[in-house]
Amino acid sequence: MKQLFIHNAYFRILCPPVYGLVVYVLVLLVFDSVGQITENFFSQEVLLCIVLTYLLSESLRLMIDMVNRYLPAEKDIKILTATQLAVNMLCSLTVISGGVAIYFYFIVGYSTFQVELLTLNSIYLLTTFLYTLLYLSIYFLQKHSTEKLTQETALRKKMEHQLQQLKQEVNPGLLYNSLETLISLVQQDAGMAEIFIDRLSSLYRYTLDHRHKELIALEKELHALQDMAYLYNHKFEGKIKVTICIAEEEQALLLLPGSLPELMENSILSTIMHPGFVLAVDVYVEDSFVVLHYPSNNRLLLHNPVQETIHRLSQTYSFFTDKRVVYQPSQVECIIKLPLLQEHPVVDNRTHSLTEKPQVIHQS
Repeated sequence: MKQLFIHNAYFRILCPPVYGLVVYVLVLLVFDSVGQITENFFSQEVLLCIVLTYLLSESLRLMIDMVNRYLPAEKDIKILTATQLAVNMLCSLTVISGGVAIYFYFIVGYSTFQVELLTLNSIYLLTTFLYTLLYLSIYFLQKHSTEKLTQETALRKKMEHQLQQLKQEVNPGLLYNSLETLISLVQQDAGMAEIFIDRLSSLYRYTLDHRHKELIALEKELHALQDMAYLYNHKFEGKIKVTICIAEEEQALLLLPGSLPELMENSILSTIMHPGFVLAVDVYVEDSFVVLHYPSNNRLLLHNPVQETIHRLSQTYSFFTDKRVVYQPSQVECIIKLPLLQEHPVVDNRTHSLTEKPQVIHQS
């Protein structure tokens, strides 16, 4: 978590000088010589305290990173806390003792400095203890907040998915278009109207019966796709031609329920139907993908319903397989490929999976 205060550049630059002065004042209090502070404010001892504080601050930061790298918090919080405190205290003793020894031996030329060493080590050990506790408190609080945020994001996505499923179950657009067509058929051909009602009820029954299933056989999806094409063919005067070239054994493969009829419907609604155009949809299996291939004659829409469906399907498919949903639109044709599965996989319901961004191949 690089956003924590120990990694902040301003904290690393400004804190050591300020706290170094505080340590120097504490040292003067210990030796009962506070009156010398005005005389020795810019003395070597002040510089020593600032340098020691800077070295200790950077050393502790490196120790914290090292412990977090080799001992993640997910394993055991108690062990992490104890290890972090022990490592930091040892680091403090090493840095302060080494710094004081170098200063008195090589700069001042003293060989006896046990009192100063004990005083500075005591102050910096207490500082290190409080510093580590502050870091761990913020670290675990931020970690807890991040987990809560992830759970809330996952819950929101789940609710959005449920809402989308509800919209699919009802599909008011299809119902409105079908009723409009049905009114016309009742007046023209009662027998055809009865067949139309059977196909409409079959499609809605399929949607309601399989709305709680994770995956479904390709064979059933193909029947629902044909029902969808049949219903819209009455509105567009037979300009929708569906050709299915799939072997019987391939129809036992699995995919998401409702995906093919929804893609079929959105492809129809996003296409300009005119007298000289036929929406010829070829459906076949290629390399464990079911492919929808049809000519492009796109309407000018603010939101492309096919692309929105592809995005949602990609998110859902990411729970079941690493294969990507392929969407290849162009000025001439459009190709959509949905992965087919051999059997029901084990779905990973961990929250981080819900936030993963789906990958869609989009070629124009």
